[in-house]
Amino acid sequence: MKLIRKLFRKDTGKNLVIQTAKIGDFVNATPLLAYLQKSDVLISRSVAALAKHDDTIDQIFFIEQQKRNLWRKLCFACRIMNDYDNVYLLQPNSVNLFFAAACNAKNKQFLSTYTRRWYHGIFYATADGTVEHGKKTLSVTNYLKLADRSLTWQDSPKHATKPLFKPAVYPEVLR
Repeated sequence: MKLIRKLFRKDTGKNLVIQTAKIGDFVNATPLLAYLQKSDVLISRSVAALAKHDDTIDQIFFIEQQKRNLWRKLCFACRIMNDYDNVYLLQPNSVNLFFAAACNAKNKQFLSTYTRRWYHGIFYATADGTVEHGKKTLSVTNYLKLADRSLTWQDSPKHATKPLFKPAVYPEVLR
């Protein structure tokens, strides 16, 4: 089915960033989001409050909704299959690798971690490029290198939201 749908794929210019970790890793991914300017994201619901106020994010998908069962995974894979020209995989677990590999993107860049299962090689074979992430490398730099191998953490500052979101009324606990 993927090969048949690939025949009808059209360029979209859209980016998909897959980072389903929690708040710290999401903030580390913000320099990549800023560099790409506009992207759709597959993230954890735990960072929804930050993501919904970030101008660099167009559409938000939550991993918790997509990984519930096999049917939901297949439906989501079909939904994103031909929608993106660029896919950046920042957290390469089994489910995320499946979604990234299912995309017929022209440019698929995967982060490669020091812990991999034997079958992950099947998914990595679909990538156009990988960036090795080790215990002694900075996540921010490695995330940026997925988009441009010459970038480092010094090229783009981190941000919680862009622009910085300031609530109209602060909760009582913060006053």
